[in-house]
Amino acid sequence: LHKAYMIAQQKQINVKVGNVFSGDMYYDPDEDMIPALERFGVLGVDMEVAGLYGLAHHKGFESLAILTVSDHCLTGEETSAEARQLTFNQMIELALETACQ
Repeated sequence: LHKAYMIAQQKQINVKVGNVFSGDMYYDPDEDMIPALERFGVLGVDMEVAGLYGLAHHKGFESLAILTVSDHCLTGEETSAEARQLTFNQMIELALETACQ
């Protein structure tokens, strides 16, 4: 985590470090859940990280989630599929450089 953060700082990539909630809320959001997560300082909601961390732990691998916000669950703003393909390069480059160091 520290290595990824330092690389992001060197590359002047705007990053936030903190907790995310991993679950299947995308399909069935509980209206009371988001305000509760905000009160605990949770930065985002994700659907895969918990499973990937669990698998990494089981196999004895180090792991790190580097996420890019694509949709806003409160405002309904969404990133188009095309924008997702073309604009998440900084996250990909940060992940690759972190893994290679």
